[in-house]
Amino acid sequence: MSKIVVFTEEGFRNNVNNLEKKSFNNVISSLKVIGAPWVAYNDENFTGKQRVFEEGEYATLEDKGKFSSLKMITDDLDDPEIQLFEHVNYGGRSVTLHKETNLHDIAFSDIASSHKVKG
Repeated sequence: MSKIVVFTEEGFRNNVNNLEKKSFNNVISSLKVIGAPWVAYNDENFTGKQRVFEEGEYATLEDKGKFSSLKMITDDLDDPEIQLFEHVNYGGRSVTLHKETNLHDIAFSDIASSHKVKG
C-alpha cells in the first residue's frame, strides 16, 4: 500500500486527518512517503512548480507551506525517456535521456527550456 502522510509542522508534528476541515492548502511542513513516490504541486489541480518525494521521511521541507495539490506517481518507470530542448517550443539543440543524468556532465545544465516525456 502506498500513501503520503503530511504534517503542518516540521519534525512530523500536528498530523491532520481531515485536510478539508483543517484548510491544509499551503501548510505542509514535513511528510512521510510509504511506497510509490508522490508529486507535490505549488498550485491547485496538479499545476505549478512541482517536487517529487520518493519513499522516506522528510522532517523539514525547504519549500514548506507551498503545496496545494498532491498526486501519487502510478506510471511504469521501468523504461524512462525524456527529450530536453535548448529553446522553448522544442527548438535548438536537444538530448534524449534514458536514465538519471547529471546535466552538467553532458553540457546541458541550465540550458533546457522545453521537454517531451516519451515514457
